[in-house]
Amino acid sequence: MEKDIIISRLYTLRAGLSVISQEKRNIDRRLAENEKNRAAQTKNLQDSQSGEEARVNRAIANAKKDHSEKKKKYDECRVKYEETRDIAECSLSRARRADFSGRLKKSFGIILGMLTSLLGVGLLIYGIMAPIWFFGGLKEKSVDNVVLNALFGWVNDGTGPIAMWGGLIGGIGFIILALCGWCNGFFTDKFHAYTGHAKTLRAARKRLDGERQAMNTAKQTMDKAQAYVTKLENELREVQEKGKRQAAALNLSLTAGKAALIEYLKPIGMACIALFDGLQAAFGQLVDVRDWGNLDYLIYSMETGRADSVKEALQLADREEQTNRILEAVAMASAAICRSITAGLARLQNDMRVCFATLTNEMTRQNAIIMEGVAGVSEQVANVSQNVAGLAGAIAELSSETRLSNALLEESNQTSSKLADDVHQLRYYADYAAIRSA
Repeated sequence: MEKDIIISRLYTLRAGLSVISQEKRNIDRRLAENEKNRAAQTKNLQDSQSGEEARVNRAIANAKKDHSEKKKKYDECRVKYEETRDIAECSLSRARRADFSGRLKKSFGIILGMLTSLLGVGLLIYGIMAPIWFFGGLKEKSVDNVVLNALFGWVNDGTGPIAMWGGLIGGIGFIILALCGWCNGFFTDKFHAYTGHAKTLRAARKRLDGERQAMNTAKQTMDKAQAYVTKLENELREVQEKGKRQAAALNLSLTAGKAALIEYLKPIGMACIALFDGLQAAFGQLVDVRDWGNLDYLIYSMETGRADSVKEALQLADREEQTNRILEAVAMASAAICRSITAGLARLQNDMRVCFATLTNEMTRQNAIIMEGVAGVSEQVANVSQNVAGLAGAIAELSSETRLSNALLEESNQTSSKLADDVHQLRYYADYAAIRSA
């Protein structure tokens, strides 16, 4: 096999690895963007929830402070009302005692005044009637009248003036005494005293009513403040429950979104695995998979004449590795390959077209194998038909000559060891298990 054909096949192998590496980075980017979006949306929801809860908590703290002030005001009004009530009860007791004493003295004064007045009038009448009895002949006319005889029978020549003047003077005296209001004055003083107690009682009752009204108003205000606190606490619980519902809905949505992204990336991941299998089938006998990391050094050794065959190039790589210079050698080879890809690609174009065609045929065979495996599970064909169609399209796109050529140029600055490492991760790492599984 001519050296140029071998180099073309090695470049084709590198092109295939470049395609897989590109797709692996695209998959990583899409997954990273999805996780970043998931973290951003979760953080935004948490920040919004925290802000809302902080707002309600501040409102609750202010409402509780206001309620405490209202309760303190109510307690002050209640204490003041109780003190006023005690004073009013004392005033009421004193007023009732004064009322009883005053009424008793008032009744005594009225009765005493009436009796004094009646006595004065009776004496006055007696003093007038005495001379009429003695001098007017009433004695002779009323000789048979028992009452008049009992009243005036004792009046005679010697006692007539005494009865007259005694009755007149006594009657006038008692009348004057009654008119002067001795008893009435006594009652009036006591009544005024009672009236003062009554005013005190009315004032106490008025003050008590005012304090009761103030206490009731303070209690209503306190109850409103407590109701507002309860309302805010209920609002906080609603906000927390709403946050939990939103978090659950967001998590469900993000999980569904990630599952949809995995389903979208599955054909690409499986196509990359199929491309690797095609590369292994086409070029595995030329270069073992375990040596693909040294591909740049193999190409460099053959292009620079250091080796005429893959075997000789592998021996050189082994010696470099034994002397711990393989990393520097690979880096040097990668730099040289980067230049030769752009400069020598035209020279190798015809040979690489043959290699590309070979790889395309191998990929077609790999696609057919996959299709046969899927068709063998007849009851699941309907469920995976869309993925199968996407996989076939992905395989065709990845193995096309244009894509291979572009990937070889675009990844010319990457080392073959990096490309091989990307392929290894995509094939074996658990992070990509969902993508590479059927």
